[in-house]
Amino acid sequence: MTVPFSAKVTLWLNRLIMLVLVGLAFAMPALLRWYETVRVLGNHVTQAISLAFYCCCPPVAAALGDLDRILRNILAGKIFVPQNVSCIRRIRWYCLATGLICLPASFRYPPLIFVFIIMVFLSLVVTVLSNVMHAAVALREENDLTI
Repeated sequence: MTVPFSAKVTLWLNRLIMLVLVGLAFAMPALLRWYETVRVLGNHVTQAISLAFYCCCPPVAAALGDLDRILRNILAGKIFVPQNVSCIRRIRWYCLATGLICLPASFRYPPLIFVFIIMVFLSLVVTVLSNVMHAAVALREENDLTI
């Protein structure tokens, strides 16, 4: 079986996004100071944005790590395996956690409500994807047992 080129590209883009996340974690205070020169936010808003960002970093990093595992499995030819299903299900919870973290911060900085809505919607999409993947794994296992 040939490995799709897009899987390799996605794996490297995923790793690049991991590096960007680490860079943003260090650069966030400076970025917020710069953003305040463009738009006056106030101390409470800056704190809300900063707190939401740093609280969202662990679930986002964990989701990127699971996505990395899935992509490595795909590159190894292991596509319909239970490990991929459990990774996808964890990603669903990470998306939901990120959205729920942004919800209280949206009371101080209203544009974060869009992050909440997008992440909750994404968790629903990933839930459907995990159910489809689970059914595919079950079909593959049943097919493997058929003579």
